[in-house]
Amino acid sequence: MQLFLQRVFDGLANGAIYASLAVALSVVYRGSGVLNLAQGELAMIGAHIAALLSSPAIPGLFGSGVAAWLGAPLPVAAAIAAAAVLTAPLGMVIERFVVRPLDRDDLVQMVGVTLALFLLLNALAGELWGFTLRIDSPFPSGPGDRILIGGARLRWETIGIVATMVSLVLILGLIQRHTKLGLAFRAVSSSRQSSELVGIPVGRVLAAAWGIAAGLGAIAGGLVGGAIGVAPGMMVRILILALAAAIVGGPARPGAALLSGLGLGIGEALLIGYLDFMSSNLAVVWAMGVMVLILLFRPEGLAPATSIGGRQ
Repeated sequence: MQLFLQRVFDGLANGAIYASLAVALSVVYRGSGVLNLAQGELAMIGAHIAALLSSPAIPGLFGSGVAAWLGAPLPVAAAIAAAAVLTAPLGMVIERFVVRPLDRDDLVQMVGVTLALFLLLNALAGELWGFTLRIDSPFPSGPGDRILIGGARLRWETIGIVATMVSLVLILGLIQRHTKLGLAFRAVSSSRQSSELVGIPVGRVLAAAWGIAAGLGAIAGGLVGGAIGVAPGMMVRILILALAAAIVGGPARPGAALLSGLGLGIGEALLIGYLDFMSSNLAVVWAMGVMVLILLFRPEGLAPATSIGGRQ
């Protein structure tokens, strides 16, 4: 039992990382109907900003001077929050000038442009920074920072990441249900044409969705960076699993994407732990297999429409 619990807790740590990006993917899809393949790279850019803001200025490192002007080094939690605020406008600019002029009903166009953005942002980060930066975790992450449950170790860092993402999804749900912006999101996601007819500024709503998703991605990148470091390719594998989590849970339901990401992380840990031939690479294939089955038999995702952050 202890070994089983330990594998579940280890999977929960990875699942929290997948879920953090899956929520951002879901926010964009819910607002604009676009599955943003560049979401991981937006998170990576946000993670670099957080790393710069939480570190002393390094001569010759792009952005260190601006970060120092903004008050760096900041406490890690403040640096991640500031990175979310600074990354949100980038998402809004991308939506306004790159995505909006295209035909959203043309799947080839949407996949092509978000893939191009993925490559562009990755290459840009490589040119600007080009090596791994360090950022501390905002949560206790030392060897002794854990609690014992049934003899298994659950790290405070894992609890902190899960609690942060659950809180963000709950906040999104409250915004959706109790604010004019949330009402506009729901209207636009139901029918863009009808929303325009009743005077809703659809363009601003879509830009806001991309901005919120970019900010969420920056938070995800900052949290992930504490565990794996901050580098141009840090989010590639995570994006694949986050994409699977978003589709399995329901691409328009952030709450379901969160739960699905946690579930995929736990499933991955159990498969690796109990099947001798299973490796982390094969576990990715397993997640893709689950995604394909969902697309074949329940393309709307597993969650009911009443899930947190879901459609009403």
